[in-house]
Amino acid sequence: MAACLEIPEFRLELRIGCTEAERARWQPIQFTIRAKRPEPFLATQTDQLSDTVDVSEICSLIRNKAVETQFSTMERLCGFLLQELKSHFKIHEIEWEITVHKIAVPIPGLTNGYRYVQSST
Repeated sequence: MAACLEIPEFRLELRIGCTEAERARWQPIQFTIRAKRPEPFLATQTDQLSDTVDVSEICSLIRNKAVETQFSTMERLCGFLLQELKSHFKIHEIEWEITVHKIAVPIPGLTNGYRYVQSST
């Protein structure tokens, strides 16, 4: 029985973009973060926070790491955050997946931005 912990809408304001002008302003970015396992988290039996991934800790890590560095591409941001999650959380057999949604982009006609999805496998 597989399990997935999901944070469906975590928003931050980041400096991200391919041009210096785009990186000069804060932009809304929405993340969806998933921690998938082939078996349920041990917390289903123990009811202990230490036997799962702490959602508050995930959000703090994403916030701190994403804000401290400027990124040109969402691909680099996503890959960087995946590596940070993998190295921080040591629970066996977690597959991380992050969706990064750049809500407002400076491309005429692209009214709802775009998304980039990457997983750790």
